[in-house]
Amino acid sequence: MNILLIGPPGSFVCEVGEALSTRLNIPMGSTQAVLEEIEESHAPQEFSAQERKNLEREVTLAALAQIENTPDSSHILALNSRALGSQREEETFAHVRERISALTRSGVPLIYLSADLPTLMKRTGVAGASLPALGSPRRTFILQLAAYTAVYEAFATHHLSTTGLEVAEVTRKILEILHLDERRGS
Repeated sequence: MNILLIGPPGSFVCEVGEALSTRLNIPMGSTQAVLEEIEESHAPQEFSAQERKNLEREVTLAALAQIENTPDSSHILALNSRALGSQREEETFAHVRERISALTRSGVPLIYLSADLPTLMKRTGVAGASLPALGSPRRTFILQLAAYTAVYEAFATHHLSTTGLEVAEVTRKILEILHLDERRGS
């Protein structure tokens, strides 16, 4: 059994991945964790915006290859929020999207975790100047959310709002959606 999770920051993607991993006794990986490790070993601002997108694409492709190359193993993969690219980045992330589509066609679920805007902003601690201000963290967050939401919806096999839920409740709902017996992992 393989499970892919994606969603914006604040939607509990990594936390739910870890909870599912523990409950189902399946290893969990996070593309965000890998990206953070890479970035920690480099000077701040060392990557241009395009280099960052290329890095995100390559890390995601490597994680997907692990799933594809070990079909008899089980994995939970928490994809970072930009793993599929935005609507404007179709060309850069085309290969990732093709691989995700192939996996979902073969039965691997891609679960899109979402939440309403106030919940996401509270969970991420996004604060700052008023919305109209250029460069405002809130404005940036809202614009990025709008750019990625349609892509999440287009590729997901399941969609679950985490608004008003804790990690344990989201985990339970995913187990129900996937018809998994958490004691057996299948």
